[in-house]
Amino acid sequence: MRKLIVGALGAGLLLTGCGRAAQDASAAPPPTDPPTSAPAVPAARPDPAATVGTLVNLRTGKRTCTATVVARDLVMTAAHCAGRKMAFVPRYARGERPAGTWKVTAGFADPSWVKSRDDDADLAFLSVAPLAGKHLGEVTGISAPVFTAKPAGTTVTILSYPNASEVLLRSSSRAQGVHGDQDLRVSGPALPSGSSGSPFFSGGVIVAVLGGYLEGGNSLRVSYATVLDARAERLYQRALATM
Repeated sequence: MRKLIVGALGAGLLLTGCGRAAQDASAAPPPTDPPTSAPAVPAARPDPAATVGTLVNLRTGKRTCTATVVARDLVMTAAHCAGRKMAFVPRYARGERPAGTWKVTAGFADPSWVKSRDDDADLAFLSVAPLAGKHLGEVTGISAPVFTAKPAGTTVTILSYPNASEVLLRSSSRAQGVHGDQDLRVSGPALPSGSSGSPFFSGGVIVAVLGGYLEGGNSLRVSYATVLDARAERLYQRALATM
């Protein structure tokens, strides 16, 4: 993730979901108009689960991936999840959208992903428009990404919205560092279609995102995640600077 490409929706950056992103969108909430009033502001230290949501394709109504609120109007997901006409639905559960539907307005990814789908750059930040006079982070809280952690060998908690599930799933696994610790490998928890972009939490902060090698993996029982590092931090800071 060496330089930043900023593209509004419709530019080359935001691509159609693939891999684990959108193959079995069996649970597909239809597009809805934003509510006339935003939900109540959460506590200052939210449960990380409150900051996680599902990405929805507004053209089809299908759920595609998982994403996490990492700034007041910014969510983080895998780059291969990005696409045109998307919305973020935090705290989605059984068709309900208690925290609203937030339209994605722009995306940010490394040019090495845009140009060649570099596995090590499978990370994207998506900005969303305010809703009913509130910023996203005011409604959900914000989960902190940490770019200096060394999560290999630790136990991580993964929060995901598989398309086959109508609720957020939580799983834990011992993370193994692979590819020079640029990626994490976890075995055991099933992370099927819709899980791409899921945050890996360690110590209450995000240390990795499901994606990267094989776009997160081609087996339900073995998954991969891109570790947040200095390159990811530069991308994050550039995204923040445009807000």
